[in-house]
Amino acid sequence: MIRVGIIRGGTSPEYEVSLQTGAHIMRNLPDAYKPVDILVDRAGAWHLNGLAVTPDKLSSSVDMIWNALHGGGGENGSDLSIVRNLSIAHTGPTPFGGALSLNKKFAKEHFRMLGLKTPESIAIVPLDETDFEGTFEEYVALSVQKVFRTVPPTWVVKPTSSGSSLGVSIVETLPSLAEALATALADGTEILVEHFVDGREVTVGVIPGFRGQETYVLPPLEILKNKNFLDYESRMTGDYDMRPAFSHHKQSESKKLEDYARQIHRSLGLGSYASVDFIVTPRGVYVLEVDAQPALHEHSPFHKSLVHVGATMKEFAQHVINTTLKQQPF
Repeated sequence: MIRVGIIRGGTSPEYEVSLQTGAHIMRNLPDAYKPVDILVDRAGAWHLNGLAVTPDKLSSSVDMIWNALHGGGGENGSDLSIVRNLSIAHTGPTPFGGALSLNKKFAKEHFRMLGLKTPESIAIVPLDETDFEGTFEEYVALSVQKVFRTVPPTWVVKPTSSGSSLGVSIVETLPSLAEALATALADGTEILVEHFVDGREVTVGVIPGFRGQETYVLPPLEILKNKNFLDYESRMTGDYDMRPAFSHHKQSESKKLEDYARQIHRSLGLGSYASVDFIVTPRGVYVLEVDAQPALHEHSPFHKSLVHVGATMKEFAQHVINTTLKQQPF
């Protein structure tokens, strides 16, 4: 029986999301495979089926790795460098693709290089990474001025390298912008301030080789949320709906987003599966973000997209395992 090690947890703020993703994968592995639980705790210690281990023990315990980590080292490649050194076949993006897609600032530069629209933005680094000699409050005030001169309101304030809508806020006034920046910069992480583009939020999943297609693209689905953005709580509880983004009369628009998602996936080397989020407006389509490691728990947009095309989690898991075992570890 083939042993599939599912790495979950991790040191990023998306620890709980990863636990749910990993648990859902383990529950839905086809019967021909044996799930092996590999937990990376919040402190970075590794555990195999509940027992503390050193990562070098993995090669004798599993035949492949399913990377269910989200954010941080799970997506930028640093955690999986251990697996690559052991030459274990594994899911996930290339190190370059994972690192670039996780960093929203660099991802935006890549979108523009591809000729795609993305909302205007500016990155604000933490105070301790600058030569600024004033107080924290003075640095926040200076940052507010930079944002105001560069990006028109309304503003979306979010960590540059985090997912699942953690730490995201939408503000309309300068005082509220100052408050949001002060809160975000206090964590010592780089912040991206982006122009809020009003439109329909649409997600598109990509699965190479699925159902006999070289690059299978899940149909664009509009996310119908109860708030002005799909926040962390809604993602975790499923407090939102999804529907086809375009009618049968607008299949050319649907194909355009599918082509964009396919192009982004291919150019970044995103591997086993990924998703791309767009904002669709009368002025055109804007690429928001790309997720090289989308959540797979039952409330996640990616899982809902699979259900929409009649795919079970077992069918998807079987495909991911098959393609992973055929590839050479990178």
